[in-house]
Amino acid sequence: MPIAREMLSNVQGSLATILRHELSHAVLSFRSGGRSWPTWFDEGVAQYLSCRKRDCDQFRFPPNNGVFTGKEDLSKPFVTLNNVDAGRAYLHSLYMVRLIVRQTSLDDIIARIPATGTLTSEVLAEAARWDSYVNLWRDTNYWWTEKKEL
Repeated sequence: MPIAREMLSNVQGSLATILRHELSHAVLSFRSGGRSWPTWFDEGVAQYLSCRKRDCDQFRFPPNNGVFTGKEDLSKPFVTLNNVDAGRAYLHSLYMVRLIVRQTSLDDIIARIPATGTLTSEVLAEAARWDSYVNLWRDTNYWWTEKKEL
């Protein structure tokens, strides 16, 4: 995990956030038995759990809301996207996780995933009590477009 020297002087700030973010990935990996999560869930949960003192309890929309990232792009590695699209995908992943957490807890979702098999967006949507990933994405897209607070 790359850490800039100036971060070491502020362990309560950005370094703590980065450590919480990266530890969230490690915990998710452990909870899945080392299986890979869809990128939107892995990154969305890591952002959600890395908030300092829950200072992100109120979602902050960007000045230009823009188009919500496509459901296929949210499921593939964000490093395959250009920098602008990747930044949006991270933000949209957090928003999608926030919508899910309004309905059920992360622990409940993780408890409902199958013990074996590939963790697809479809499997996660069903564990989050949506009938499909397409409908989860559609609902999130609608809330995003309407700038609904989560």
